[in-house]
Amino acid sequence: MNAPVPSLPTPPVTETVPEPLNPFFRITIFAGGLFVVTILAMIASALGPTSSSIKTAFDENAGWLLAAEVIAILASAFFAMAGDQDNTPEQASDSTDENEPVHPEAD
Repeated sequence: MNAPVPSLPTPPVTETVPEPLNPFFRITIFAGGLFVVTILAMIASALGPTSSSIKTAFDENAGWLLAAEVIAILASAFFAMAGDQDNTPEQASDSTDENEPVHPEAD
């Protein structure tokens, strides 16, 4: 009968410190939230019963507001992805020796 294979020692658990969030991601999140609030305000304005000076001003400027928000979302998302690309680790070359899992050899 084969002798049991001793288990491999497990490496010590080290706490990984998360990298700080790119500030452009925060701008993208904020602009996306503002976009959703603007859409909901447009729906409320369309379904609202009466017209007021605030509703009229919002209805006249809603198109420009949405366009500015979309541009802010796209620009900040582009800069966030471009800045995040610098932080990605280099991928290993084509050698498979480092990428193959290590299995104990059976007798």
